[in-house]
Amino acid sequence: PDPKVCCQFDFRRLPGMRLVCPWRINPVRITDGNVRDRSEMLLDQYRKKAQIYRTNVVLAPLGDDFRYDTVQEIEAQFNNYGAIMNHVNGDPTYRAKIKFGTLSDYFEAMRKSAGRVCVFQLFTWHQRGSSCVFFFFLFCKTKSTG
Repeated sequence: PDPKVCCQFDFRRLPGMRLVCPWRINPVRITDGNVRDRSEMLLDQYRKKAQIYRTNVVLAPLGDDFRYDTVQEIEAQFNNYGAIMNHVNGDPTYRAKIKFGTLSDYFEAMRKSAGRVCVFQLFTWHQRGSSCVFFFFLFCKTKSTG
């Protein structure tokens, strides 16, 4: 919801890497000393995003087009988010679980949470001279009983 906060969790923007945060608030590596504060900041963003969802499952994509093209970025994202996930998942007072997953994992968790049957279709669109754009359509209806 707040891009200047979310930008702080794009670990490709760590100092020394090629990108910078447009709001001039760079991310920091997650350490034992800051994992609690950083986890709570990220969870606050996820909870705000969850207010627009009908289920208790939130999709939070990491990155954008043309990302994860270096081992350095992959390790930075995986290690820092991994530390946050371990912290949140290990503390029941947060009442939250965070994990890496695929779109299939997300829609399966959402289906179970909502008690709905969902149909997912992915469409691609490409215009000459531009990047490929992905659109998705999700239709859900309540499961019939009986």
